[in-house]
Amino acid sequence: MKLIYNFFRDIFCWIRGGCKISVNALYRLSVCFGCEFFDSKSKRCEKCGCRMDYKTKMDTARCPLKKW
Repeated sequence: MKLIYNFFRDIFCWIRGGCKISVNALYRLSVCFGCEFFDSKSKRCEKCGCRMDYKTKMDTARCPLKKW
C-alpha cells in the first residue's frame, strides 16, 4: 500500500509541476547507488519502494532519506 501511495504522490506532484526532467538526475542516481537501501538488482529504494532510475528524473521527487 505504501508503494502505491508513494508512486501516485510522486507522479501527481511531477505532473502538477509541469513534468520537468531534473538536470541533476545522474547525480541523484549516483547517490542512490551508494545508499545502503538501494537494491541494484531491481533498481528500487527499500525505503520508499520506488524505481529510482525513474524517480531520480522527476524534478519534484525527493529522496525519502533526504539525501538529495
